[in-house]
Amino acid sequence: MGNLIASGALASGRCNMAKNVHWISIAAPMEGTKSSNCIEKVCQNEWMAPLSVAIGSMSPAPPAILSMRHMSTVAVPMKQKFKDAQHAWARHVTRLSCAVVPGDWDGFGSHAETSLHYKARANHMDAAFQNGDGWWGSDRKPMQWFQCTL
Repeated sequence: MGNLIASGALASGRCNMAKNVHWISIAAPMEGTKSSNCIEKVCQNEWMAPLSVAIGSMSPAPPAILSMRHMSTVAVPMKQKFKDAQHAWARHVTRLSCAVVPGDWDGFGSHAETSLHYKARANHMDAAFQNGDGWWGSDRKPMQWFQCTL
């Protein structure tokens, strides 16, 4: 979520980014997350109260969670904020690792050691470097790609 938050701050003019900053974007959910929608539904449903307690007593869902709802489920003004954030992100990101290639980005490859932008066969847990690289295939090595970008 940090990528979306930072790019939203850039798009809204709340902050600026120095020209010498290298932004490495890894598994950025730039359309929001359906997890936020799920948390909102859980918090609204009294039958799900036990689950609400399990996810940290977020009932009602806090504004920070609600602001991350998937862009396909929000009103037009919020959709525009997502689009503005996506444009700011695209202007500033210098390296990108993602399982889905966004838009018309050039330089994507699936080789961890040589790809400028990395199309990984990885999920968000893999992209968080919790369990190291995969064993089979260069497209399952997000840690190796990240180390090669430094």
